[in-house]
Amino acid sequence: MISATRYPYDDEQCLHLHGIVYAAIRDAKIKFTTLSYAVFYQAAMNG
Repeated sequence: MISATRYPYDDEQCLHLHGIVYAAIRDAKIKFTTLSYAVFYQAAMNG
């Protein structure tokens, strides 16, 4: 389980990151699932 303190981002940074993830999933034209979100979220976190 990922703790809330693992990634030290504030709310504005988190919203920006989520926007990147949603756009990447949409642009890849794949089905939005928790797994696809997790994969794209991790990719966005790693740059």
